[in-house]
Amino acid sequence: VSTLAGGPRQLDTQKVAAAAGGNNYDEDADPLNAPAVLQAVKEFRKSLEKTNSVQQKRRIQLVKERLERVVPLIRQQMQ
Repeated sequence: VSTLAGGPRQLDTQKVAAAAGGNNYDEDADPLNAPAVLQAVKEFRKSLEKTNSVQQKRRIQLVKERLERVVPLIRQQMQ
């Protein structure tokens, strides 16, 4: 979570628990903390990182190819 000024800040767990309906939040009983859910989230994050990595490499390649085409033309025009 970030502030309006752009700096990161930590959430106060007591305030979050109060906002969620009281201070009787039991982290162990939360179904979102089940091992299967945590494993699925971990796998999703790995998949997302891989996808982003592939897309980043593709963008780099596209920019490189475009520069290889355009730079000689620009240099020729400047002479």
